[in-house]
Amino acid sequence: MKRHREAHCKCLVIHVKLVIGLGNPGEVYRFTRHNIGYVIIDHLAQQFSIDLRGQHPNLLTGRGAINGHEIILAKPGVFMNTSGTAVRELVKFYCLRTEDLIIIHDDIDLAFGRIKIKTAGGSGGHRGVESVCAALLTDNFIRLRIGIGRPPKHLMAKEFVLQPFTDEEQEKLTQIKENATDCLKIILNKGVTAAMNIFHSPQKIGAE
Repeated sequence: MKRHREAHCKCLVIHVKLVIGLGNPGEVYRFTRHNIGYVIIDHLAQQFSIDLRGQHPNLLTGRGAINGHEIILAKPGVFMNTSGTAVRELVKFYCLRTEDLIIIHDDIDLAFGRIKIKTAGGSGGHRGVESVCAALLTDNFIRLRIGIGRPPKHLMAKEFVLQPFTDEEQEKLTQIKENATDCLKIILNKGVTAAMNIFHSPQKIGAE
């Protein structure tokens, strides 16, 4: 029994952030707007030489450091609207506080490329975030909301988010990924308020 408890709970002595990008698994969804959370996690893994592996059921995870701060990157291998269970399992496995969780997700209420940070509160209608809140029984975790813009009037939101990025949007993705990386580094180095002061200003927009 003791051996089982030791194997199950990898309580972290050092302070660590768990950074999870939401998206849908499968090649058909890889470059859709809804998957921008996955896209940014892949970018972070590449930038900081963090190897994402399937060490947990329905999850790709990797552990490393950004500017000296220990982090765990993760991509749930389940569909967006059921992300909460996978997120909860990781939080429990590493014995983390929800305050140490950062969720990266798309947001249709923000202009394409705009980044905003939220530290608590409702899901804003995002089903993936809603699933995380329900699974954790709290909304007390950080979100990096990445704007994908509003759908045109003739298109329903659920269809819009599952469409691939346009050529014009693809051209802006590099800057957006860099901005998201900068945002995360500021959160790690200086805290959420410092990041908000920069990224909530009209000047820091990835679409520009």
